[in-house]
Amino acid sequence: MTNNSVYENVTAILRDKFENSAKFNETLDNITIFYGRKLLSITKNHFTREIIEKTIEKVIREQYFEGYFRMSDIIKNSGIPAIDLLWELPKGRLRNEVRILLENVYKDIDPDWANNATISNFSLVMLKELEEGFDVVEMIKYEVAAFGAWEAVIEDSRYVYKEDADEFDSKFGNSFDLEFINFQVYMQMEYFSDTYESWNLYKLGKNDQDNIGCGMAQLSLIHNLEGKQQFVLTLNLFNLIHPEEKNGLVDSIVKSITSKLKNSELHIRILHTTEIEYFSFSNS
Repeated sequence: MTNNSVYENVTAILRDKFENSAKFNETLDNITIFYGRKLLSITKNHFTREIIEKTIEKVIREQYFEGYFRMSDIIKNSGIPAIDLLWELPKGRLRNEVRILLENVYKDIDPDWANNATISNFSLVMLKELEEGFDVVEMIKYEVAAFGAWEAVIEDSRYVYKEDADEFDSKFGNSFDLEFINFQVYMQMEYFSDTYESWNLYKLGKNDQDNIGCGMAQLSLIHNLEGKQQFVLTLNLFNLIHPEEKNGLVDSIVKSITSKLKNSELHIRILHTTEIEYFSFSNS
């Protein structure tokens, strides 16, 4: 399949989803709201706000298309052996691997692979009207494209991963996968026992850079003085997470576990950390 035929095929696939899939459009709306809020939260100028509100939806859709097309083209035409490793990865780990694969494929031939006229023009406007918003535009450029690329993989008929029964009764999610809380932050299990589990939070790294630790989530099962079972959720959120996004993270994490706690009481503690140091000790 040539590059042009891949482009035409992707155009037809996504046009059909735009016109007929409420779930697909809801996902794009949520992406638009997520990144739009990032820009609007640092915007004080009414004119700039109007530009963002009128343009952001088109920018998001263009970047999604860019990623979906790029990955479809890689799958059809590249012959890269690493593609075969993607088909059986769980969805969370796959999102991270797709991001890295895109950068590795294009770093020498087209390092600005996610660029197009729409995002380029939007970047220039942000540089002029909202200089501090340029970094957010760069996030949109690569992260939304990578999300589109991820969906191109999971919608391919060769993607066959089926989630096995988790041997751990984790309340946060699949202990063998990465559990995404929003479009940038995911959780990964660190420790687990019958009464305690600890997950680390990570923020997606820029392009092919390592992901960045941005918090911890710990759930403990205890009994009060009357012997009644209770759960204590402790969330430690690092300050590199924007203050306005912390509430959304907390809500998402709490919603993800409450259905699994049945009728047990849940107590929540939220810590806000500027920096953290790790130490390990051995008695040997």
